[in-house]
Amino acid sequence: MVFSDAHVTVLSKALRPATISVSELAQVVRGKNPRHRLLFDPSNSSAFWIRVGDKYPNPAVSLDQQYHP
Repeated sequence: MVFSDAHVTVLSKALRPATISVSELAQVVRGKNPRHRLLFDPSNSSAFWIRVGDKYPNPAVSLDQQYHP
């Protein structure tokens, strides 16, 4: 479970962080790129740091893409 307003950061081609919405991330994971961003890893094989809330059902409150050369 991910809050719809969770903070999401992905990496662009220039390795600059870009903040996007949860719904946009969901589309990127499905192979779409609705805003035509130049993403660092368009194959979706990068790892993410996930921070979860401290109250049940412990939804994700932030997702940050990890640089992996």
